[in-house]
Amino acid sequence: MLPVLLSSKIPPNHLSRVVDELVEGIDMEILAGFYPGGGSPSYHPKMLVKVWVYGYSQQVYTSRPLAKALREQLPFMWLAGCQEPCYKTLSDFRSGRFKEMLDEVFVAVLLYLVEHGYVELEDYFVDGTKMEANANRHKVVWRKNTERYKGRVIERIRELLARIDELNAEEEARYQGQDLAEMGEQSPGGPGSQALKQHAGQVNELAKRQQALAQGKAEKQKAKELAKCSRHLEKEAEKLAKYEIQEAILDGRNSYSKTDKSASCLRMKDERLLPGYNLQLGTENQYAVHFSVHQNASDSATLPEHLDKLSERMELLAKRSGADKRMPGNMMADEGYGCEENYACLEREEINSYLKYPGFHREQKGEPAPAFHKSRFVYNQAADSYTCPQGRKLRFVQESLIKTATGYERLQREYQSEGCQGCPLAGQCKKGEGPRTLAHSPNLEVYKAQAKANLCSEKGQQLRKRRGTEVETPFGDIKHNTRYRRFFLRGLEKVTAEAGLLAIARNARKLYCEKSGVWAQHYANRKRKTA
Repeated sequence: MLPVLLSSKIPPNHLSRVVDELVEGIDMEILAGFYPGGGSPSYHPKMLVKVWVYGYSQQVYTSRPLAKALREQLPFMWLAGCQEPCYKTLSDFRSGRFKEMLDEVFVAVLLYLVEHGYVELEDYFVDGTKMEANANRHKVVWRKNTERYKGRVIERIRELLARIDELNAEEEARYQGQDLAEMGEQSPGGPGSQALKQHAGQVNELAKRQQALAQGKAEKQKAKELAKCSRHLEKEAEKLAKYEIQEAILDGRNSYSKTDKSASCLRMKDERLLPGYNLQLGTENQYAVHFSVHQNASDSATLPEHLDKLSERMELLAKRSGADKRMPGNMMADEGYGCEENYACLEREEINSYLKYPGFHREQKGEPAPAFHKSRFVYNQAADSYTCPQGRKLRFVQESLIKTATGYERLQREYQSEGCQGCPLAGQCKKGEGPRTLAHSPNLEVYKAQAKANLCSEKGQQLRKRRGTEVETPFGDIKHNTRYRRFFLRGLEKVTAEAGLLAIARNARKLYCEKSGVWAQHYANRKRKTA
């Protein structure tokens, strides 16, 4: 009896064949560059990419279930050519080599979609979703706690240094005119842990010499106290080193998890505060055109970095296709992205801005702004002043440059009321004891006017209608249909690789639906039932 070919058991329009077609289009010379050579023969990288992408499309997210599927399930066996790599090989590939070749693989899949007309790179829809990290939510380091505890340690250290200076008058000569307390105050944040450890060692040696030379009870007591201060100083230096490490890991963030130091605590959709990542996804025709993973909870703050990475991938796409680099022509996003820096980034990349700004929906619905919103204040261009709803003037005070966390500088003009004393609505209008102030960004107002004109145009109305289904559908497919709500790997680079697998698997599923007509049949059946 002749053996049965596995390919004969795989239907022509099966999802595994779509995955096979997508991955086979990758140039093998490019993938070979990620293998330095030497050692035992490696499994073919295309085979490993295929089984992982197909695994993510079938809710197989870890290496052991994937290794089992390669032994038991026909589509996996066919994609792997009946090879059975062990779970560790599969895991090492995802965490190692695939992490390095991710951009090449993703761009190759995107190139296939562009060449076959599924994606035009004309209308780009971006949105974000928060994904839980593989981290312990009960083991979190908070920046405010670190700063507070470090401040207390520095205060105790300064007291110890001052006491050591009192006990030993010879320190000034030993340190060439600077005592230990002065050394500790050289840096604005206090003494460094390494310098303190050196000081503690020097003080300890000095205490030992004084104990050996002490002649009398007072001198011996002084030497003992000096040794005690040295021991305490060394302990405090160790604590300070701990908080310095925490600050380095935080790197400007508000928190991080001890079990995944790249994960920040984010407010999830269900209001839980959990370690996680902000996954930004850019789509066209519901295909993932670009993705990026961020540690910042704010969608607005992630767009500049997202655009930089998009530019890199578009450049790589142009290189692989032999065409000129081309960024998407139009970008659409919700109100969370409408800020001056993001508008400026789109202008720099020559992308038409369809970013909504806060208050856009309220304006379109004709709803009035809050009673003391900035829009309720009347501006007098000739006098360069505002008039509040109660008729009081707000005069120009100063002009300043505000620098964001990403380094962008925006011009801001500040206006201040001549006086709010006796105003019956002052408590509702302003916060604090001082007069009411207004901040005005001239560039932002220009960008908002341009965005509003674009959004209200015929093209803008079309994009606004599409936005809800364009980017929310992939998120719904990932989170609901494939039940993927939490990353399995740890570390920003590995999580980015995992997000890449999600995006490629999503594109494969979408392409399969279009080629097979499965969704068209599904909707036809649903309409028939409701008719």
